[in-house]
Amino acid sequence: MSWQSCFFTVPPAAVTIMNGLGPVVSDISGEVAGAQARLAAVTGGAVTQASPLAASATGAAALRAALGALVASGGRMVAVHPYIHPAGDRRGDYSYLTPADCVATLAAKLTDAEDLPEAGSLAAVVVLIHAFDHAPFAAALAAFNAVFPVTELQLAERRARALASLEADKLIIATAPREPWWTTAAPYRHATVRSMETQMGALLAQCEAYDAENTTPEAELAALLNERAAHVAQLEAAWSAFASACFGDAGLGMFLAGDAENMARQLLAGGAPAAAYKLCAAVCWVGHSDRVAIFREVLGL
Repeated sequence: MSWQSCFFTVPPAAVTIMNGLGPVVSDISGEVAGAQARLAAVTGGAVTQASPLAASATGAAALRAALGALVASGGRMVAVHPYIHPAGDRRGDYSYLTPADCVATLAAKLTDAEDLPEAGSLAAVVVLIHAFDHAPFAAALAAFNAVFPVTELQLAERRARALASLEADKLIIATAPREPWWTTAAPYRHATVRSMETQMGALLAQCEAYDAENTTPEAELAALLNERAAHVAQLEAAWSAFASACFGDAGLGMFLAGDAENMARQLLAGGAPAAAYKLCAAVCWVGHSDRVAIFREVLGL
């Protein structure tokens, strides 16, 4: 085997596909004009009949509005955990935050003169997660995030999980492949192939549109009905899976109401778990009661 000169060329397989499209693509313009004439001839002659379920679905707009109101606005949120400054107590590579200090930090944030919540009567939903070491702390955060992911708690979970195995990880000697290394040779990573597929795909779609006329309207409607039934069953199964997964221990929760200073006093008066727990994280959602209703309901407060 010896080296030989190579030159860019249109793939023969692509040329074969284009030749197959030729008879259809060349006649599309004339057929579109004929289809427009046939459409004009039958316009107004079709008789439609509404589904029997149409009357039962008249309240769909109100339900959609209720769903939008439930999830559209959520007020403000703040998260406290050992790995943010200056809340955590840094000791070398590790950070700690007792529940009492976590609650105090959160209460101080509620009354921060430079970053106050909006004025007036408000509501707050607070959840607190605690553990005695990094491994169980990561597990508790993971259990919470599995049901109700919060980005700040996910970051804290990753940090806690890394610290839990830090001493053992220090002794690991990393290995890596030498350069040059193998990479995935997907054709789509090359712009030339993507451009070819886009241009040919558009023409192929025109051919497929006319090929669809080989299926009778009755068969298309039957397939559509079967597809809708399957889709509804899939949606119901997805909701059942969501409802069954939305359970489990979410930590300690508290619902507060009043202005910022009043809620801070309520939070401090509620106490905190024993100081034996060296790690704690808290999330607080603050806003008008309707804005934090979704969080209150999800946490069962």
